[in-house]
Amino acid sequence: MWVKICGFTNLEDARAVACENLDAIGLNFYRESSRYVAPELAKKIATCFSNSVSKVGVFVDSTPQQIRNIFEIVPLDFIQLHGNYSIEDALSLRDLPLIWVHRMGQEGLAELKLQLQQFNRTGLELSACLVDARVPGEWGGSGQKVDWEMLSTQYNYADWPRLILAGGLVPENIAQAIHEVHPWGVDVASGVEQDGRKSQKKIQDFLQQARRYE
Repeated sequence: MWVKICGFTNLEDARAVACENLDAIGLNFYRESSRYVAPELAKKIATCFSNSVSKVGVFVDSTPQQIRNIFEIVPLDFIQLHGNYSIEDALSLRDLPLIWVHRMGQEGLAELKLQLQQFNRTGLELSACLVDARVPGEWGGSGQKVDWEMLSTQYNYADWPRLILAGGLVPENIAQAIHEVHPWGVDVASGVEQDGRKSQKKIQDFLQQARRYE
């Protein structure tokens, strides 16, 4: 089970969990987010972790050129596209490893299905697809969970990219979420925070519960 802890904003939190068994960290470059981190600091945070830990850049409506500029500064392994990105935007970044984000509401995955069909026609291969809860005014990290049953029923595991589950995950429900959704990976931000900071204890508990289903 691929586990990503998203939203590191300072060196202290990063160093506290650098020795934990993480698969990936998320660095948020959306200026309106409470978890925004400047590229120069993000570079320092990234160096706290070994090369085996993937560094994921989280972007919300940054232009492809802005994304490339940060990619040149920060040693990122993946680009995670939130916001209102078009198929054309993704195609202009096809030489980078992309994680496509779908914010799921009660309408389910119909829109995602159409998008993935377009990607398939263009020959663009995504590294993964992250499904988060659709919350008005939020682009992630809201703490709201998706409909796990609907997601597991509608997601085409055989033909679609690897599924990363996000949204409302906490140490207390991550084992159940994995059991019901069967994702390739999981992504957590607010679920392992306390008073706006990453909690080493919550991260340890989250990892322990998630690893039960490796």
